[in-house]
Amino acid sequence: MKKWTIALASLSLALAACGNEEAETANETTGSGDETVTVYTTIYPLQYFAEQIGGETVEVESMLPAGADEHTYEPTSQTMLDLAGADLFLYNGLGLEPFAEKVTETLSAEDVKSVNIGEQVSIEDAHNHEEEHGESEHAEEEERAEEEVHTEDEHSEEAHAEEEEGGHDHGGVDPHIWIDPLLAAQMAEAVKEELTALNPEEEALYNENFERLQTELEALDEEFHTMAEQAAQKEILVSHAAYGYWESSYGIEQLSVAGLSPTDEPSQKELKELADTATEHGIRYVLFEQNVTPKIAEVVQKEIGAEALRLHNLATLTEEDIEADADYMSIMRENIQTLQTAMNE
Repeated sequence: MKKWTIALASLSLALAACGNEEAETANETTGSGDETVTVYTTIYPLQYFAEQIGGETVEVESMLPAGADEHTYEPTSQTMLDLAGADLFLYNGLGLEPFAEKVTETLSAEDVKSVNIGEQVSIEDAHNHEEEHGESEHAEEEERAEEEVHTEDEHSEEAHAEEEEGGHDHGGVDPHIWIDPLLAAQMAEAVKEELTALNPEEEALYNENFERLQTELEALDEEFHTMAEQAAQKEILVSHAAYGYWESSYGIEQLSVAGLSPTDEPSQKELKELADTATEHGIRYVLFEQNVTPKIAEVVQKEIGAEALRLHNLATLTEEDIEADADYMSIMRENIQTLQTAMNE
């Protein structure tokens, strides 16, 4: 962190030197309707939403390298200089990206608009989501789920505390809002508003593209509902508590084991905790995120007798995702298939 602070101080001088020229260029192009809007984002979903809504009128890039961890990433000096030439910087907020606030402070003297998208999303909608889908249809299932939650209160609180100790405490707010398709639609709408403010001549195009994207996200939400309603069990064992909104929206309860690294072999204590949790809940699969190494998955499978599956959190794409032209929709549908396996076999 100290190293990055020094780098930011140096960058301030560099940015000041070229600031006037960049500001003049930005004022000449932004809102003209003839130039593209340059957008930088942190997490991949924001990049995807901006690309889908902006189309050929935008140039969008995620500042996170392929496979990076948004919790620990620190931007390079070159990345900061690139950001200074952008029109718009979009970040998730809600404590997800520790570097984002410092980036916005550094860019405050530049003609770059920084937007905290998470602040524009109504988190409460995730809790009303299931009721809107059909409260009467699911009343009996919800009653049984509530009884199970009460039974597991002690376990859940302990797991939550351990997750915070594991290094990703977000102040009690789950920042992984893009995991819920309807919350993702709110994020996309916020992106649309920002693009429209910068390029009002393309408002009709942005509205049309957003409405199409919203329809796709609503269809994805229905696919999640169908999968969850048909599942034999509602619990999944994950290595990172990033899927809480699936519980409020679809009744899928995540049981997380804190401290597991995607690259370091788990300790015997961690393996025992995994095995005990899997046995207690009758779970045959452990869901690791996209950046886990095959070796770690093999160790887990061998030691605890549970098969390792991949569950993609979508915060960043991997090199393999990029080569396969994977996007938000295709990855989320792969997640649905993974959940079908984990919750039914």
